[in-house]
This record gives sequence, C-alpha cells and structure tokens, in this order.
Amino acid sequence: MKIRDIFTPDHNIDFDVVKQNVPEFNLLEKTQQPKDWHAEGDAYIHTMKVVDEMYRMLKDRCSEDEIGSEVYMVMLAAALFHDIGKPSCTKFSEEKGDFTSRNHQYAGERIVRRVFYDEDWILREKLCWLVRKHMAPYYILGGKDPENEVRRLSWGQADVDMLLSLNMCDSWGSISEKESRAASGERIMKICNIAESLNCLDRSCEMSRSEKFGYCTELSDEAKERLDNENANFTVYIMVGLPGSGKDTWIKKNIPETTMLCRDNIRTEIGIEGEKPFGTEEQENEVTRILNERLVECCKNKQDCVINNTNVSKKRRKEILDLILPYNPRVVIVYVEAPTLADNVERRKNQVGKKVIKRMFNSFEFPEFCEYDTLIVNQQQ
Repeated sequence: MKIRDIFTPDHNIDFDVVKQNVPEFNLLEKTQQPKDWHAEGDAYIHTMKVVDEMYRMLKDRCSEDEIGSEVYMVMLAAALFHDIGKPSCTKFSEEKGDFTSRNHQYAGERIVRRVFYDEDWILREKLCWLVRKHMAPYYILGGKDPENEVRRLSWGQADVDMLLSLNMCDSWGSISEKESRAASGERIMKICNIAESLNCLDRSCEMSRSEKFGYCTELSDEAKERLDNENANFTVYIMVGLPGSGKDTWIKKNIPETTMLCRDNIRTEIGIEGEKPFGTEEQENEVTRILNERLVECCKNKQDCVINNTNVSKKRRKEILDLILPYNPRVVIVYVEAPTLADNVERRKNQVGKKVIKRMFNSFEFPEFCEYDTLIVNQQQ
C-alpha cells in the first residue's frame, strides 16, 4: 500500500481504508493510557485529537497548492500512526498504578514499515522515522546536551521542523496534568530556537566524519584524526537486506571484482553442510572469527571489500564499524529490498523459513546517518 491510498480524492484520511488495512488501528479504542498524561481517554480518542490538531496546523501553514502534497500526506499519516504501536506495548504497572506503553514508538515504526512496504523508500522511511522519534522532543531540554541532540536529529530521514510539528500536535491532542498547552508551546519554541541557531531546522547540521560516526561507535583519538584529516582511499561495502532481497545480484552487477566476505561461504569452508548452512554456536563463533580476521586484513591492506550478509540490525553493523573505522575506509551501506516479503520467502523457499524472514523483518533497523558515508538503496519494483 502507498501512503496516498489512505486519503480520499479531496485529501482527507479515509478511515475505512485504514481500518481495513491496519488491524492495529482497530485496537486503539481498547488501549488505555496513563491518566496524568492522557485524561482525554483511550489511544483512539487521543489519536483523533492529534489528527485534528494536524489538520488545523497544516491548514494554517500550507498554501492551496501544498494541500495533498507528499509532505502534507506524510505529516497527517504521522499524526494518525504515531501511537499505532501502543496496543501491543501497553501494560498496567502495579508500581505506577497506571498504564504504560514502553517502546511503543519502535513497535509503531515496524507496523508502519510493514503497512507501507510498497511505498517509495524515502517517503516510507520519513514516516517511519517520525513515528519512531515522535517522543524525542519531550526529553531534549532535560538532557545533558540539547544542542547535540538537535544536531543529531537534524540528520534524520525527516526535518527537525516536521518532528517538532508532530510533537506539538501530539501534546495538544492530550489533556495532561504534566504539561499544559502553553508549556508545550514554550518547550517546542525553545527547541526550535536551538535548531535555528544551528541552522538545521529544515536541513542537516554540518558535522565532521568523526562526529558523525561517533554517534554509533566509540572512536579513539587516533581514529578521529584519521577520519577527519586523511583521505579514505579504499571502500568497505556493507550489504543490508533480508534473505532473498537480491544482495548477490547487486554485487554481481555493480562490484563483481570486489573481495567478498560472506558467512555462508565461510561455513562451507569449515565443513558446515547445506545450501544455506547454519552451524552450532561454537561453529558460528568460528565463522565470526574468520570473517572478522579477513575483514581486518582487507582494511590493513587498504583493499576494497564487501560484507555480504543480512546485517539487518544496528548491533551487527556497529560490530563491523568498530573493526573497520580505525583504518579510515569509505563506508558504503547498500540496502537491497525485494518487491514484497512474499518474494523474499519464495526466493528462499526450502532454505530460510517464512517465520525466520518475518522475524528478521520485525527486527530490521533501517541504516542511520551515523553508520555510513554513502547509502545506496536498491528498491526493486
């Protein structure tokens, strides 16, 4: 489904389409919320109030030509789905004596990515990022370094201005003992002023390579010096994609002569049998040791290489960055996506189970700016 599919011809949300295609939406009415933050009622009532606030905001800000634009639709979709993860995350806390919905923003991101998997990746990931980060502005001013957090957010898939607008509507769509309407407006204005002072309200803040990579991995002073002052004269490609996405095909078509490091190949080398083999814990540890050893050797020799594994988690990609960044490579992440998840399953029939692919999809984390110098996206249609 595309984002525009949830809108009527006159650019309003078509709730019948939403209810038919997003089963989680129908659970919002049954999802309770903490009363000190949400005296207005359940998550459905709150969502409708946030959508109404967004309609009003966009009506005031948008020209006639901008109504129905991509930004218009993404912002309304973000308001509609910002709490879509609450039904699966809401629990009653005996300690607090009220309901909590810890990590609902991450659950919401996964739901949105599933629902709009057919969408152009740029629009889809803007929406996913807004849903994942919609809580962030509540905590910026109380953090250790508000300017640093704003700088980091400026490198997100959507603009800081879009995120602050969503957070404003989220706050104004609540009846809260914690923060009045006036207080939320003052909070947003302070963050907006920080972003304007950094010139990053609607663009990415200037940042060195060491600052950028430093958001996701620890760097020694020597590594920082290399990253900022030496030319990167070799490339490490990190393939990212579910099984059956087409990573092998992309490599053969674009960088066929590049040294390839692949867990499947190493498994075969050490005697693990099968077309898509998987070993014991001890064997898999040995595969990791060999792959890492070969990766470091390529870096020492300043030799281009490609890591051809799924690498769907930030944790795994961080492990790679920890190894390679001291050698100052150019880091290129190549994200490859099949047309549908059904294609992934069909391409790996009898090799990787449907449940495994679904589990990997649910744990997938889209690459963030601090993980690469260049991002290449191959979204097959």
